Amino acid sequence: MRGLGITPPAMSRRGWTLMIHLFLDDSGKESQAGNPWVCMAGYLAGYDPLVELNGKWGQLLLRHGISEIRMKQLIPMTGMYENLGWDADKRDAVIQDFVQAINETRMSGVGVAVETTAWNKRKKEYPDLAWGTIQQFCLERVLSRIIGQMHDAGINETLAAVFDTDPEFGSNRFGLFCSLMGYDRRAARRLGSITFAHAVYYPGLQAADLLVWETRKQFLQQQEGYQSTRRWRAMFTRMPHYHLEYSVGECWDDQQFEKAMPEIIEKFRRRPGASSEVVE
Repeated sequence: MRGLGITPPAMSRRGWTLMIHLFLDDSGKESQAGNPWVCMAGYLAGYDPLVELNGKWGQLLLRHGISEIRMKQLIPMTGMYENLGWDADKRDAVIQDFVQAINETRMSGVGVAVETTAWNKRKKEYPDLAWGTIQQFCLERVLSRIIGQMHDAGINETLAAVFDTDPEFGSNRFGLFCSLMGYDRRAARRLGSITFAHAVYYPGLQAADLLVWETRKQFLQQQEGYQSTRRWRAMFTRMPHYHLEYSVGECWDDQQFEKAMPEIIEKFRRRPGASSEVVE
């Protein structure tokens, strides 16, 4: 292959701008009637962990005869999974294999959950604030928290955010990315890129899809007073070396909104068009 010029010449990593990749996905929409939770979650990973994940993920896809993990179809066994002949036990065992791959890879989980009733309540109480959508709020919270932690820890790598292709939210996410770089100097230094990609080519996106689906399901179970699903217990609770603890995680219910409204108001007023002040 090298003789054909297909493989580019190797470059010393010292000549690169190192990036931390952030793979994110969301679950639930505020437009869905009666939907109690909207979640955004995913994983942070450097170059080496991503290479490791890609290798493990590809082997598992081959072993199970599937092209990708897409929870919206996998859980009800529709679409690409419809004719595999799997029952619920087989499906959950397959999912656990992929969770184990995540467990063995050095990635950090990130996530934000927003209770829609609490969100709608605050929008009515503060109609003068440019709230946008819950997905925009989740993304801003995730990016701001990660950037803050990178700044505090003296981490100089840039952050590359990767999303699945979704025409409904893509333009708003790009707009928020540009807006953050415009009024937050820390974001301007650390936000390297935002990319929209096909999940079949990026195991990190498939891992994010798995994480956000199960996270929202767990919130729904808790809210209704039900125990965690058998799949959740098998995937997370019973695995001795794996705990679903987000390094950057927030749950925005009524209590959290009440506590943080002064911070939210201040941040919203720092956005372009609201104030000329710039965050240091």
